Amino acid sequence: MAIDKKILKQYQLEITSLQKSLSTETFNRVLLDKLMDFISKNPPKDIYDIKYELRRIYDPIYSGYVTTIFSTYDKNIELVNTLYKDLGVDVARDMNKVKAIEKINASKLGIYRRESLNAIASKTREAIINKLTLDEQIKILSAIDDKVSTYAETIATTQTKGYGQELKNIKANLGEVFYYEYVGIIRSNTRPFCRNILTSANKTFHIDEINAMENGVKQIKPVRIYGGGWNCHHNWEPDPFYKG
Repeated sequence: MAIDKKILKQYQLEITSLQKSLSTETFNRVLLDKLMDFISKNPPKDIYDIKYELRRIYDPIYSGYVTTIFSTYDKNIELVNTLYKDLGVDVARDMNKVKAIEKINASKLGIYRRESLNAIASKTREAIINKLTLDEQIKILSAIDDKVSTYAETIATTQTKGYGQELKNIKANLGEVFYYEYVGIIRSNTRPFCRNILTSANKTFHIDEINAMENGVKQIKPVRIYGGGWNCHHNWEPDPFYKG
């Protein structure tokens, strides 16, 4: 008997909906507006003053964005518990493993925060040194905003889906289900790691086999959580009916 495709489809739709709610559009618009307002009212003279101001502006907005991201984890827990009732007892937020996953995700968001602040501070420093006009400064900051946005959304959406996958793994382990089928469609940009599995005769593996897999250089790991890596659209689906 195969895995329940209806449950999988519903899970994928719900996860996609959660990921769409994590758009950085509002975050970036507010941040940029505040930066522009500061620069227009305070022509930069001292790089240390402006770096302090950048941190003061950025941190509250960033904290709000992080709160939005972590609110999806509560929804993720509810989703997995609802759809995968047959995989064991409910996973709860106070489980040690769930807390560990949240800490890992928070550290990755920390990378985004650091990269973003460094990029903004660096470009601002260049503007001061080169005595650029306000319009030129706005143009430079607006340009890096797109890159920051892409990076932030990639982290947030990858984490959200990975979190759901690990919750399924925890439930499967509690229910003594140790085999997973790799599922999803093949696109033109599907990574070789995913393509090789999805086109093979056998797509079902024991969790120990999955833990030993590598998804390539510079891809987020482990494979049991993130599949092929950043922005991977494929899923490890627990199969309680597979006999090995």
